Amino acid sequence: VTPLPRLDGQPPAGFEVIGWQITPPSVHIIGAESLVKDITQVSTETVRLAEKTQFFISPVAIDIGSPNISISDPNRRTVMLAVTIGEIRKERILERVPVVIFGPQGARATPTHLKVTLLGARSVIDELTTADVNVAVEYVEGTGAARTLTPKVTISPRYAEKVSVRAVEPATIRIN
Repeated sequence: VTPLPRLDGQPPAGFEVIGWQITPPSVHIIGAESLVKDITQVSTETVRLAEKTQFFISPVAIDIGSPNISISDPNRRTVMLAVTIGEIRKERILERVPVVIFGPQGARATPTHLKVTLLGARSVIDELTTADVNVAVEYVEGTGAARTLTPKVTISPRYAEKVSVRAVEPATIRIN
């Protein structure tokens, strides 16, 4: 069965739970077949989130919820819970990011600008400008060369590890 964390409360204002992971990702339970056949998930003991503002790992006990069911391996009554907490994230759309073509002189992209949707910590995402986002395609002229290409989006090194690209519209461009 899959253990799920029982989280109590919220991190302080300005922070959120970004994700969590339990290791091992499953535990084996035993008991009367009529009791265990429909169980697919179990909870962990309660973990309080108040005052948590960063990543933490904690051993937590499995809470089966019934005295007639138990964990098959007595050494597996606890799991490790890793919780990622960070600054509240937000999306931001940059409407007109220019397309750069690496290729022969005179090649032109259609459209010339794309809409890029980004996700990151609020303080970081608010600082970004179109100069921090690069949309590029590499076009090699020749017979059979594709004229419809998928652009590659890169974020400036200052923000690259703090921001992710959620969407690019349109997803392909045409080279003329």
